[in-house]
Amino acid sequence: MRSAHHKHRQHCTRESDWSKRPHVVFYNLNNAGASAIVPILVELLTVKFQYTALGGPGDSIEFEKQFTEEAPIFHWTHSPASVFERFLDREDFRFICLFRDPRDVLVSHVKDLIHRELHEGHTEKQLYLDYISSEFGGMFHHADEWIHLDQPNVHTLSFEEMKRDIPAAVHSVLQSLGLEIPEPELQEVCKQNSFEAVAGRKCGEDGPTIRTSFMYRKGISGDWKNQFDDNVIKAFHEHFDCFLQRWGYTHMEAHPEVQIVSAPFLCGAEWLVNVLHAMGLPSRINHRLDFARNTHQPSILLTRDGRDAVHSHYHQHHAESMSFKDYLLTPEEWPEHFPGLFKLPPAETWGLFNLYWLEMAKIKRLQVIRYEDMQTHPVQVVQEVLKYLNVHRTPNAINDAISNFSIENSRPQAQINGSHAACFHDIAKEALTQLGYESAPTSQSDCQKHRILLSENDDKIRHAIKLGKLTIASQRLLEQAMRAEDENLRLSILAERTAADWTHRIFNNELCRSRAANITRRRFAQLLSQHAENTPEYDLLTQDVSTGQTVISLGEYRGYQLAQVGELFYALSPALGEDFRLAHHPPEDIQKLAEQGMCVMVSFPFQNRLKPALDILLNSALENITQMANAGDRENAFVALKQCINLTGAKDSATLEIANIFSKPQKSQFYEDEYQRMAAL
Repeated sequence: MRSAHHKHRQHCTRESDWSKRPHVVFYNLNNAGASAIVPILVELLTVKFQYTALGGPGDSIEFEKQFTEEAPIFHWTHSPASVFERFLDREDFRFICLFRDPRDVLVSHVKDLIHRELHEGHTEKQLYLDYISSEFGGMFHHADEWIHLDQPNVHTLSFEEMKRDIPAAVHSVLQSLGLEIPEPELQEVCKQNSFEAVAGRKCGEDGPTIRTSFMYRKGISGDWKNQFDDNVIKAFHEHFDCFLQRWGYTHMEAHPEVQIVSAPFLCGAEWLVNVLHAMGLPSRINHRLDFARNTHQPSILLTRDGRDAVHSHYHQHHAESMSFKDYLLTPEEWPEHFPGLFKLPPAETWGLFNLYWLEMAKIKRLQVIRYEDMQTHPVQVVQEVLKYLNVHRTPNAINDAISNFSIENSRPQAQINGSHAACFHDIAKEALTQLGYESAPTSQSDCQKHRILLSENDDKIRHAIKLGKLTIASQRLLEQAMRAEDENLRLSILAERTAADWTHRIFNNELCRSRAANITRRRFAQLLSQHAENTPEYDLLTQDVSTGQTVISLGEYRGYQLAQVGELFYALSPALGEDFRLAHHPPEDIQKLAEQGMCVMVSFPFQNRLKPALDILLNSALENITQMANAGDRENAFVALKQCINLTGAKDSATLEIANIFSKPQKSQFYEDEYQRMAAL
């Protein structure tokens, strides 16, 4: 007996020595079935292995504050991986990721809304379509980042795999943590926490939804087949087919479309696209930044020596209107690619674009191809691309494809002279170096690149960033900058503010919490802060600072300009004029404009209602115009129509369609004259 007791004491001592046990963060996509495994893990880890359960999904934003090294912890979360960025690479952390067929996730989410009477009277089908059109709040994107972290300290688990054998799934999780438990004990804990034990019915049987800290509804897979009609299925696949493929719920396409990204300057991208198409590989070129949201898509960064690329672009588009020297100093933006960005001269634009995509390589498979290599070694370049895409083509097929297309027309212009090349410094110089066009300086300090940002130390700003509220973070950064007495500090804070604004424009509200957005914001902040004293960057950072408000452009809809200030979203009529500055007007002025139809406003989190609200405003006005015309009151109808055309800047198709009716011959020449005048707008 003494021997057995002694062994038991030794066993307890080993178990209480928890210093080597890893901290555990369990992530699951919302409605992915955590109720089937998290209670089991919590019981085993806290009771048997002396873990501390540290909060739940609602506490994740405060995880950094609550976490201590005193004991191994277990934390359950729905938050994006970016919230745990500081812990992802730590050897003493393990991350468990539970995912589920996205279609079943959506069904479970909508059913829960209806059960809790939070559906605001919408039908079930309408809720499905609404959530699909809103990208499900970016949650599938966040889950995809977790699933594809591709780190040894991440253990992924599908709901379907788990439900087939829950004890085996728990065992695999414990193994990944370096922990073991006797089989009978494991089976007993799993039985006590089973769906049947908690819900009092078998999986799949209809019954009331049971809510504890978890939700128990049916506990089965494939229920979406009983809930989705053809329209919902079609919409779901249009938006989310990439996740079904990447997570193994549908077969992958034989050759998914290849995404070729390049700075908005000439670089021979058309040649590569044509060659790939000739080999049966669909591809497309874009100069956008928001394509980084599609981390699932094969991407190639096609680049060219910035000095040649900018020079070629100048000769093709600006040689007749300005000197090359003036062009190199002229800030511009590229509305068709990234509206509002970068508002810097071409050298800085080329540099920022390429550095941005090189940074995305941290979380996204990215191959870099240089234009100059395509010219000198086209076969080798194509072979490298095929290897990257995991596609095989015979040497004859490669040679035939290459021989069909010439890259001769895209040869670079003569090298620009020394004074012009001097414009390629700082940001552009760093991009030239990273891409191999310039050798790295012998003594290059990296201290500024890794400087601590204000947003890392200010609790309110960090909190806003973790919640994805970059406009709030931007506003607070601006307030801090306006209070800063030291000029260098002020510029550094303004750099962070600009980086937050840019990131918001690229990723929108849904994905501002993603790792991609977090990495983007940090990199832009570091680059702009490092070069803030240069004239172009200084002018960019300090513009409109005196207004004290950050206005984010969100594009155009039915002629109205969409914008965001803090947590307010606006649709602004072009009738306000080009000189109208939203930040200069108090709320009472905006309210008066709204009464005149010149502005529509909604607040967060109802930003998705902005366009519908504008539709209601304009469609109601057009309906009244039609009713007046049908009733014979064509003169007042025409006055109202003129007002609609003025409000939309003659850019709304529905308004112009009605205006076209008025263009038909009328008894009075007045109508025809007025229509011609409006058409000229």
